[in-house]
Amino acid sequence: MTIRNAQGQLERKEEMDSLNSHTFLDESVLEMPSAPAQPWVTRQPGVPEGQVTPQTIYSDILNQQREFSVYTPANYRTSTKPANLLVLFDGQSYTSGIPAPVILDNLITRGKIAPTVAVLIRSNNVDSQNRNTRTADLTCSKPFADFVVKELVPWVKTHYRISPNPGRAIIGGHSLGGLQATYVAFTYPNIFGNVLSESGSYFYFQGWPFIEKTFTTHTGWLTQQFATTPKKSLRLYLETGTFEGDGVAEVRRMRDVLIAKGYAPTYYEFNGGHDQFWQIQDLFKDASRARRVTITRAGATLTKTIKLRPLA
Repeated sequence: MTIRNAQGQLERKEEMDSLNSHTFLDESVLEMPSAPAQPWVTRQPGVPEGQVTPQTIYSDILNQQREFSVYTPANYRTSTKPANLLVLFDGQSYTSGIPAPVILDNLITRGKIAPTVAVLIRSNNVDSQNRNTRTADLTCSKPFADFVVKELVPWVKTHYRISPNPGRAIIGGHSLGGLQATYVAFTYPNIFGNVLSESGSYFYFQGWPFIEKTFTTHTGWLTQQFATTPKKSLRLYLETGTFEGDGVAEVRRMRDVLIAKGYAPTYYEFNGGHDQFWQIQDLFKDASRARRVTITRAGATLTKTIKLRPLA
C-alpha cells in the first residue's frame, strides 16, 4: 500500500504481514487475547436486517450531485413513531469497514437505542475537474454544513419519519468527518444536538492542507471557536487513540476546552491508532456499560467511571 499526503507526495509504503492471517481492509492486525469484546459488530441471533437504500440529491449550494445512503431499521415500516436521526460523514466507510447497519440492527433490536434512521453521506465525491472533494468538504466547511442542514436534512425529513427534536439528532464521523460533524453541530445546534466524533481531526487550522504547519501556527481552529463562544446546547462524545501522535493532544485539548466552557463531554481514549479498526468497537457503545476514562482538569489528571446515556 502506498501512502501519500494531502499534496499527493509519497510518505511511505506498507506491506501486509504474510504470516498473519488476521486482516482488516487489506491491513495486518495484531489483536491481543485480552482485547475488549465486540458483541455488536456481527449480527446476533434473531436480529432482523434493516434496509440500506442508495440515494442521490442535487445540491444547489454545492452545484453538484451528491450520493448518500439511508438506513432504516427492520421495524421502520410498521412503526408510526418518529425515529432518531443519525448523519455520518464518510458514509462508504460505515458500510465497507465499520458495519454501522449491523451495529444499529443489533442495538435497536436489543433495546439499547431507540429506532434510528441513519444517513450515510459519501465523502469521496469528485468535482467537475475530477478532484476529490473530501478534504474541502470536511474541514470546517460552511457550504458543506449548509448543504447538510438546508438541503439534505429537509429532504430526509420529507421522505422519512424523523423526530424534529435536535436532542434526538446526532451527527458524526471519524478523522476529518469527526471535525466536520463537530463544526456542523456547533454552527447549527438547533438541528443537531449531539456529536459523535471518532478521532476527530481537531488539529485543523485555516489554510490547511495548502499551508504547512510551522512553529508559529495556531492549530485547533474549531477548538478556539468553542473557547471564545458562549456555551451551546450540545452533547458531545469524543474518542481518540493513545497512539495517534499529535492528534491525541488536539482531542484532549478540545475536551479540556469543552469542560472549561461548561459542557459535559463524554471522552474515551482507546489503546490504538488512527484507523477504522479501532473505531469499530467504539461506535455506538453499549449505553448500559460503565467505562473508565481519564479526564484532565486544570492540569490535574483523574480517572472516573461514566455511564454512556442513550438517546430517548
